[in-house]
Amino acid sequence: MSSASALVPARKKRGSLDLIADMIETAKGGARQTAIMYRANLSYDLLMTYLPLLKEKSLLEARDSDGLFYPSAKGLRYLREYRRYGRLRENLASKQHRIMSLLE
Repeated sequence: MSSASALVPARKKRGSLDLIADMIETAKGGARQTAIMYRANLSYDLLMTYLPLLKEKSLLEARDSDGLFYPSAKGLRYLREYRRYGRLRENLASKQHRIMSLLE
């Protein structure tokens, strides 16, 4: 192995937890599916994959007949837990970086 940096995995695209959080976040205050797609930076295919799932799991809800989606109470809980998870992930990444620097 030529260097310690070879041990660090390559950064990957957003995972499903990230996509779900982005969609719920963008629906705060109400958003149509097109707005969710653009604000969360999703392809149409991803939107059509995740939007039904978020509705089925009661994370997003359509309260009115105006086509707007809103985060449900469960969706807002998801965001809180996701943020906690993100902080833990950052702490772990920081610790990993310190450990990797010892290998240099």
